[in-house]
Amino acid sequence: MNANNKNTLWITIIVLIYEYSIFFYGDLRRISWVFISLILIIVLISKKENIFNNKFIFILLSVYALIFIQALLYGGISIAALYKPLMIFLIPFLMIKIQKEKFLVNLFNGIYILSVLSTVIFFLYTLVRPIGIFIDYLFYFLAPFSGNGVPDSIIVFSVPDKPQFSDLIWTRNAGFSHEPGAFAVIILLGIILNSILTRNIFERKNLILSFIMLTTFSTAGYAGLSLYFGYFLWRAKIHSLIKILTIPIIISLVFYTYNNNDFMNYKIESSFNSDIYAVESGQTMQRGRFFAFIKAAEVFISNPITGRGILTATETDIVDERASFGYGFMGLLANYGIIFGSFYLLFFFRGFKIAFNIYGFSKKDAVVGFLSINLLLLTQPFFLSIPFVLFFLFGYFSNRKTIIEDSIKL
Repeated sequence: MNANNKNTLWITIIVLIYEYSIFFYGDLRRISWVFISLILIIVLISKKENIFNNKFIFILLSVYALIFIQALLYGGISIAALYKPLMIFLIPFLMIKIQKEKFLVNLFNGIYILSVLSTVIFFLYTLVRPIGIFIDYLFYFLAPFSGNGVPDSIIVFSVPDKPQFSDLIWTRNAGFSHEPGAFAVIILLGIILNSILTRNIFERKNLILSFIMLTTFSTAGYAGLSLYFGYFLWRAKIHSLIKILTIPIIISLVFYTYNNNDFMNYKIESSFNSDIYAVESGQTMQRGRFFAFIKAAEVFISNPITGRGILTATETDIVDERASFGYGFMGLLANYGIIFGSFYLLFFFRGFKIAFNIYGFSKKDAVVGFLSINLLLLTQPFFLSIPFVLFFLFGYFSNRKTIIEDSIKL
């Protein structure tokens, strides 16, 4: 890690904690957004750079226009209309302005540091009872300062839905995120980034992150990881016989794990059945992934041009305020419509393609990386979270395919 990357890595670590830690919720999240944005603006001013440009303003105005149109068509407006586009795009835009292509290195290092740190705490919490009890007390000590007041986070580590002072038992690793499936998305992104930066998918840090992925017990995480590793194993320069023998073994292990793991088997089947029932019976309170995808498809078919639901005030007759249909690409298209949704997807993929290309990978490699991470994004409302908006902006602003200082025109 060179000095320039170290100088701005702290920005990425703070932003990742802000974006994914369950500690930052509600009003605390909005206050933290203001604080982080001001810090980044000060950093930019110190570098004597302009803060905004026309291309960025175009994105903001496009989203504000969609919010206004949706409010006119479906009713419902709230104070969030004033700040939501800025909350989505401002911090990643400022990070791109400050870090340029270095955001790739910093993003991986931030993910790796926080993933390892939170997993070390996870093992101490679950396996060493005195430390686990001490962390339990930290949960309760910090709870009044958190956004939701729930004793489940110490900022860099969380245990969602934790019973009060329960006996220490093995649980799924949520890392520094709000739940294990969300942590799995972040881990896979880290693996993809490191394989790009090192040009070695089986590099030591990737193996460590893969081990951490196992502790999440995330079905989607395992599937995305298998797809990504399986593809690069197939194209690796090793004897064809090894590939022919290894890949069926991996596939067999995946199916064996699913069929013999009661938790994973039950989780998928029960979620699917309850989500389908919720759709068929017209329920609006369901929070499952299958429900979200089907509901998003229905919303998109009904509102293909303008979309619906950027603000929760315009979706209250579709889903309960505690539910969501904003998962994955279908959620993006449902919320933002075919025009802006396709625009975002196009430059999101372009950002991935350029990142792979500048380190010598092919477009096909980028497609597999893109599909692997999107498999996990189908299960989380992360399409517009900061790391992925960074890739969108990278694709939107980049006009070259080699790493040089001015390849991002801002």
